[in-house]
Amino acid sequence: MVFKYILTGKVLPERVNFQLSSRTIVIDVPEFDFNFGLILSIAKSQIMVQIISENQVQDYETLRNIVVDVVRLHVDIDGYIQGHGYDIEITSIAGENNIPHIIFGIQIDEIEKDSVNRPIQNIDEIVSKFGKPEYNFLRLSLIDLQLSIKFPKDTGVFCYRAIESIMQYFNEGDNTRKSRKQAWMKFDSNLNVSREWVDFVRKFALDPRHGRPKSISGSERIEVMKHTWKIVDRFILYLDKNESLDNNEFPELK
Repeated sequence: MVFKYILTGKVLPERVNFQLSSRTIVIDVPEFDFNFGLILSIAKSQIMVQIISENQVQDYETLRNIVVDVVRLHVDIDGYIQGHGYDIEITSIAGENNIPHIIFGIQIDEIEKDSVNRPIQNIDEIVSKFGKPEYNFLRLSLIDLQLSIKFPKDTGVFCYRAIESIMQYFNEGDNTRKSRKQAWMKFDSNLNVSREWVDFVRKFALDPRHGRPKSISGSERIEVMKHTWKIVDRFILYLDKNESLDNNEFPELK
């Protein structure tokens, strides 16, 4: 039996007219039991991807992340050749007879559900403090959080870099191994974060950062993001209070 799925999306910004002729690509990701043919074409910046698989897909988020990576590769190569800056999004998936038919949102559901627990809810309250030098470390972290949403396959890299920006806030040395070790200790003690909590994110960043690809499933990606968002929450609280977080009020993340 053959299962077919159609994924659609667009190349951004809206004002570009991106074209890519149809091509067939074989996808083999044994870690997630994915082995299928993928037909990709882009006309007037509208992305069309057809999946033909002998197995029924159950994990739509991971499938979407794989498709995003394949499409982005082609678009990024064109951007490299032309010197252009593009972005992409995959917005929907539909199976035969429109079962399933899913419109992907801009949100990460688990992170959005936890938004009520963000330590500061008012944008202006945070923006007003960005004149202070220490908030440059937070600015870098927020950029990487956004990149972790936009680049699913590299979520681990961007999330760990967001954490490292916070570590550098505590680095009072010359960025030697010794000074970074001391900074991590201050990071842990001031924010009440265990090494295990950080290392969970690190293990999804280490290989890609050193040129060795590492797959990440949809569920693993969510956990990496949840770990990182919690650390950024703690850092914002720390900056706001200008003191170490109380362990009774903010128990160690572990």
